[in-house]
Amino acid sequence: LGKLEGVTPPDFDSEAGQAAVLEAGGVYEQLSGSHKEKIVYINLVPGTTIAPNADDQAFVVDAWIAGEFDLDVGKYLTAAASTVEQLGGPLKAKLIVPSPALTAEDVVGVLKGRGWEAEIIKESTVSNLIPVAPEGLMKCVDARPSNHP
Repeated sequence: LGKLEGVTPPDFDSEAGQAAVLEAGGVYEQLSGSHKEKIVYINLVPGTTIAPNADDQAFVVDAWIAGEFDLDVGKYLTAAASTVEQLGGPLKAKLIVPSPALTAEDVVGVLKGRGWEAEIIKESTVSNLIPVAPEGLMKCVDARPSNHP
């Protein structure tokens, strides 16, 4: 317990970590209580986060920050999901999207900004688009089927 698979433990103690955070201009907070998260919020609203609430705990993934540091969004979200899983957190997420919600044009802009070619196409032009069953359909991002339950 208390170890994250594949993560090398830091070579400093909590006091040295606190000093480094403060020296870098950060804020060090001591959280009260124990982990009782009920949900994972994946926040896509730039420049925002969820205020802590000890009476209604949640894991918060400010996914918009990945773009600020030119991170691979898929890897960032996979690492976040793995962390929640390894901490025994809830496997339930709510995605918070900007109002108005993210559009297809927004996605094209993000991809083009990363050097991709991207275009919007209509569902009627994709012959292999299939409905999913209520129990879901698990597949890899490259469309290979998975044997994951």
